[in-house]
Amino acid sequence: MSNQRFFTIQEVAHHVGVKPYILRYWENEFPYFKDQEDHTEQRVYSSSEIKLFFCIKHLLWVEKENIQKVKEKLNEIGIVPLQEVNKKNPVKLDPEFKDKFLSLLQQLKNLKAEIFKE
Repeated sequence: MSNQRFFTIQEVAHHVGVKPYILRYWENEFPYFKDQEDHTEQRVYSSSEIKLFFCIKHLLWVEKENIQKVKEKLNEIGIVPLQEVNKKNPVKLDPEFKDKFLSLLQQLKNLKAEIFKE
């Protein structure tokens, strides 16, 4: 059994700082999210999906990229759409993926700290 906690769309929207309909829109535009539901059949998200929402928000709202550019940037750091992931053709991540992703997350943390004066 996994110890990973899942979050409702309301929790994620509050944490990311957007309305739930924005998350649903991004989920439709960016096919990187697993279709998971809890025991009440409510859509839930993992902590890694929350981080991805933060990245998407940063790229769209701060860097002012369009949706296609965001997809390209995510692909550049090794994040690929779920439909491209399968057992016969495993995804090979860019060796620098971890560094690039951690750098982007650090930028987001710094931005959040600056905004909320943490």
